[in-house]
Amino acid sequence: MGIRLLGIGIVLSMVTSLLTPATTLAAELKIAFVDQRQAIISTVRGREAERTLNELAAKRQGELAPKQEEIRSLGAELESQRYVLTSDAIEERRLELVKKQRDLEREMQAAQEELQIEERKMLSPLVKQFGETLQEIGKDKEFSLILDRSSPGILYLEDALDITELVVDRLNEE
Repeated sequence: MGIRLLGIGIVLSMVTSLLTPATTLAAELKIAFVDQRQAIISTVRGREAERTLNELAAKRQGELAPKQEEIRSLGAELESQRYVLTSDAIEERRLELVKKQRDLEREMQAAQEELQIEERKMLSPLVKQFGETLQEIGKDKEFSLILDRSSPGILYLEDALDITELVVDRLNEE
């Protein structure tokens, strides 16, 4: 019985000694979270970029709207004349409609790519500034680790650990 208690005592002391450094490390670890996308979009420059991009998107949509309407109209016309036209005429109009649809899809793809390029141009300086600001905050507040709130694997975080507003305020000051 005494040997058994001695064995349990040794195991407990080993477990305690192994856990003590981890507990000390956890007590010294200071973690924060930030929502990068939200922080960037919430800044004055981020809102200006978003507004400019929305205007550009609306302009491109306005340019493509007549072509979309033309395709809808041609489709409706083809359907309504289906029983009047010869099979060759139907096939010819169907091919014309398919060609116009493909051309529109290409233009829509090009417009989407143009918007993505403009977004990168407008936001890349802000993303760089975001990184620098986050470094400063990390050093000033002595954080051991700052994680992006939208990272996979983060299932829960206490609101007090979220520094997104602090980052937005600092970015707006600069």
